[in-house]
This record gives sequence, structure tokens and C-alpha cells, in this order.
Amino acid sequence: MIRGSDAQHRQPRQSGLRPVARLLAVCLAVAWGHAVAAQPLAEPVWQPDRLVLQVAEPAGGWLLTVSGPEGFYARREFVDRQPQLPLLSEDGTAAADGSYTWELRALSGDGPAQSGHFRVRDGAIVVSPAPETEPAAAGGPLPLVPTVFADDVIVQGEMCVGSACASDENMPIETLRLKADNTWIRFEDNSLPTFPDTDWQLRVNDASGVDGIERFTIEELTAMTKPLTILAGAPDHSLWVDGSGRVGLGTATPAVRLHVMGSATIEGDFAVISSRAVKQDFRPVDEAEILQRLAELQLGEWSLKADPDSRHLGPVAEDFHQAFGLGRDPRHLSPADVAGVALAAVRGLQRLTDEGSAELARRLADSETEIARLRHDRDELALRVSELERRLAEVAAERQDAPAATDPRAGSPTKSWR
Repeated sequence: MIRGSDAQHRQPRQSGLRPVARLLAVCLAVAWGHAVAAQPLAEPVWQPDRLVLQVAEPAGGWLLTVSGPEGFYARREFVDRQPQLPLLSEDGTAAADGSYTWELRALSGDGPAQSGHFRVRDGAIVVSPAPETEPAAAGGPLPLVPTVFADDVIVQGEMCVGSACASDENMPIETLRLKADNTWIRFEDNSLPTFPDTDWQLRVNDASGVDGIERFTIEELTAMTKPLTILAGAPDHSLWVDGSGRVGLGTATPAVRLHVMGSATIEGDFAVISSRAVKQDFRPVDEAEILQRLAELQLGEWSLKADPDSRHLGPVAEDFHQAFGLGRDPRHLSPADVAGVALAAVRGLQRLTDEGSAELARRLADSETEIARLRHDRDELALRVSELERRLAEVAAERQDAPAATDPRAGSPTKSWR
């Protein structure tokens, strides 16, 4: 109930031009929504063995993703052809029965996306016409007459609402039961424009048709969006929020703010806070030691048991924790720790490279000095050799020019040596 001055301000409008303006705005919003909906990206064509999406206009390629029961997920890219998804896989496995959801968007990632649903039964897409309403038989029950209560209504007991409620409806536990073909709850806010007035709806299952699915959906009627949908068959603890605000996806015992059991895909940027303002207990690291530990860390290829078809490369958490002592526990790896170790190792390698370059430069300088000394010695030796050759040439010339002397004993001329 609304009491006090707030109740006076939130009374519905009774007269004047504002109700007319509000009605026109609602009509325009609905008309705009239908105009947008009238131009979908593709028109689904339901065939028993496949889903075919006839695109309205080319977009340079299309991305079709489909999710379904038993962990089914398919991602297909289409260029210059109509997007489609056969229910029979390449190895001959038929699609599991249940509800499926498809989403189509341009390969470029620009523009809006279109999504829809279909059901599979006995390995084929269910194509069912909308149910027909049978006319009331003659002599049947009289049509129900609406009853208007101009005051508060208090029910001290259980209540069953809907055309399928029996006169002796048994309600042992629940206080309110909705029982009909379509059990939807609509919230229409008739507040003044200065107050929040978004309209909402709780939708339980679709009415009928090939694209009808078993679901529970929260719809924003004003914007014509469906921000939250839970499909029938979702396992226990698909979404769990504990008393501390920790969120579990696939677990009822989340250990951190967001605890995901299984793999996660992020089609966009992933950023974690790393500001100095949120950190404490800073300590320097020995980059050379980290480099040595990293060199001793065992790396290998492996697959997750939950996803055996995907291959990965890296260490196991136990070895990483033992080598560096980082992280929350030995079973988990933090991307920040892995990146930090890699950065420290790179810096360690850079330091070794710088030291090696400095040593190499020193040795090169010493070698150049030694080479210069050897060149000087060589030049000096060459001068000495040249001088020696010159003197030898002079001696040889003097011998050749000296007169010959006669030896009286032999009667032959001899050279006179000075």
C-alpha cells in the first residue's frame, strides 16, 4: 500500500490532456516496436531436419549460434549463402529433444542481432499449428461476468486463478496458484511521468507455434526486451546467489564473487582491476630467480575432462603454485599471476641480454685495441724490413762495383773485400 504524500503524487491521472498524450505515446511506442519487428534480419523457415534462415539483405557474412539441451552449442559462419543448421551432425548423431535458441548477427559484429527458438521432438523440429478454440457447447456454463471491487480485497486462505481452476481445487502448500493455458502476469504502471513507470511482465511458456518454447521470462514491455529467460530443463543451481552476494553458475556453494563451474566464453574485452589503490604489501622480486624457476617449470599440452575436444598449453596449477607460491590455492591459476611471471621472466631475459651486450661490447673494444696494437707492430716491422732490404741492396751494389784482385798463387783474379 502507498501512504502519505507519496500516495498523493502517484495517483493515476483522471482527466485532462495528459492521459491522451500518454495514450498517444504508448501507441507510438507500440507502433515503433512493430515497425522494428517488421524488418527482421532473417525469416526462419522450419523444416523437419534443419533450421533455415532466409536473410533479408547481405551483410558480408552471417554468424549463427545455436544452444540447446545436454550442453549443445553450435557456431557457424556463412558467406554468400543462407544460414542454416542441420539437426543431424556430421557423425550421424541426431539432435536431442528439447528447446533450442538461435541467434543471428552480422560477422562484422555491427548492427543488431535476431534470436528465436524452436523445439525438437524425436529428432525433428516440431511444426505445430496454433491451437483452435472450440465454440462453447449449447447448454454449457454461462460466460463469466467480471466482478469489480472498489475497495481492498483480503483473502484469508489460498487462491486459484485461471480458467482451469476446479471448484474443489486442492492447494495443500501454495497460497496462490495460476492455472490456465497461458499463465502470464503483467505489471502496468500508471504513475505520473516524473515517477518510474516502466511496464513489466512475467511470461511462463509461449502460447503456441513452432517457435514456442518452455520458459520463464521477465519481459520489459516498455522497451520490448527480455532481459532474463530460464528455459525448461535447466539443471539445478544454474544460477545461485548466496547470502553473501556470491554468485554461482552451476554450483550452490560459490567460493568467490562469481564462481563458474565449467568453461566460459567472453566475446569482448576482459578487464580486471589492478590499481595501486587496491593493492598492499608490495615486495620486490628477483627476476633472475623467477626466470630460473620458470625454466624448471614443466609445460605441456592437455585437455579439460569437461571439454576433451579442446587442446590447451601451459602448466598445471599445482606445479605453478609450488614453483612461485602464488594464487588462492594449488588448484586454481590466476591470469594475473601467469602474466606477472611472464613479465618478470621477460625483464630477466632483458637484463641478461643487456648484461651480455655490455660484456660483448667490452670484449669488442678490447679486441679493437689489440687489433690496433697489432697493426702498429706490423707497420713498424714492415718499416724495419724495408730498411733492412734497402741496406742489403746497397751492400749487393757495392760488391758488384768493387775491382777484382789477382791471386799470385792461382793466377786468377779475386775480389777485394773491405
